[in-house]
Amino acid sequence: MLSYGRTRRLRASIGAALLIGLAAWLPGFSGGAGSSFMSILRQTPPEETNVAAAAQALPDAVEASLTYLWDFMATTNAAFDPARVEAVVSFIATQPTNESDWVPASRGGADGSACIVSLPCALERILALSYEPGIPDYALYAAVLRHSAEVDATEVTDAYAQCAVPAWTDAVALVTRKYLCTEEITPNPESGTYYTYTNVRQMVRCMVGTYDTLFSFTQMLGPSSLSKRGAPVGPPENGLFYFSEKPGISLPGLVWLQSQIRSSRTVTLYIGTGSNSTAFCAFTWMNAGWRGLNVTRSSNILNTQKASMHLIRRIAGTPAATSSNVAAIVRTALAMPASDVNKEYEKYCAYVKEWREKEKGSLLKRVNINVNVNTLGAVFDPETLLTMPMHYRRALVIQEHVRELLGMPTWSAEQADK
Repeated sequence: MLSYGRTRRLRASIGAALLIGLAAWLPGFSGGAGSSFMSILRQTPPEETNVAAAAQALPDAVEASLTYLWDFMATTNAAFDPARVEAVVSFIATQPTNESDWVPASRGGADGSACIVSLPCALERILALSYEPGIPDYALYAAVLRHSAEVDATEVTDAYAQCAVPAWTDAVALVTRKYLCTEEITPNPESGTYYTYTNVRQMVRCMVGTYDTLFSFTQMLGPSSLSKRGAPVGPPENGLFYFSEKPGISLPGLVWLQSQIRSSRTVTLYIGTGSNSTAFCAFTWMNAGWRGLNVTRSSNILNTQKASMHLIRRIAGTPAATSSNVAAIVRTALAMPASDVNKEYEKYCAYVKEWREKEKGSLLKRVNINVNVNTLGAVFDPETLLTMPMHYRRALVIQEHVRELLGMPTWSAEQADK
């Protein structure tokens, strides 16, 4: 019997996270006065060609399953039919163990992208990490989420208890629930844009053929905020960022432009494939740009997906990264007195300023693309550090302590050495 419920988030972040800003769509732009804006938009960035060479079109039967899932997301209180998605589940579950990239058909005026990875852990472990109510999305997915919060925590707790814990069985019928989640993503490393938005969430847990599968759906409820500008702090793979709160995008000659995500849908699948293995895949479609122009391409989405996938593989492969350990980090940080949070936050501020000094006087270039790297120097304002709200400061502390758990600390390790 089918069991399904609704939950807060698409953890892989994905979706949401995944929400990428406007990145590689301005190839060859040097910011010169004679540059043609529309000719820039029509160009194909070099990295898109590279991505296309690796990514592949999906089989027709898989596309048919995706069309069903797309329509299901848009239909209120629809009954879910596992037989309609056997093709996509079987396809994901039988992919090679490392990573593969795919380009699904465009839907709803939006290009899409998909990435499949094999996680070295049991299905129940990754579901506990992904959906435990005591672990906010941003705690594990600092590379894509600055902050996230549920509108109604009770509905999240109910959905987790019914769909994502070991007690789940396919003999239990669940009640459909909908609820809202607010998120703010991190800056895209290339365009520097970050956004806030509201998502409606849904989760479905059922047997699809012989595979125990959890589907996590997310849809944006209306367009996002207009873009603000930020930058990575240190190596981008560390997932640490500076948020300037300044409007616009961080591309030469286009700083004034304010972009917006108009629509986004994501479905993530967690498929149990063995006692210590889980197939994981995220499909995302996004329409983003300005003044009616959709400039988001499959390559933009895939580049961000891949960064998220690498992180989730690291989490899955770290024995100490259990839901209980991560939840304990969150509880401790949320209970810290404001004075202690501020002491920790001072270390982050010192780290940001240190990296800003390292970047001064450097002309960094994106590889193979004539666009300046989005750097701290272009957006840094010390006043922003002084005025960051407390809930963002706590989030930074939580994210750093989780990095320590994963063996990849940033500002805490740097300041400890001084």
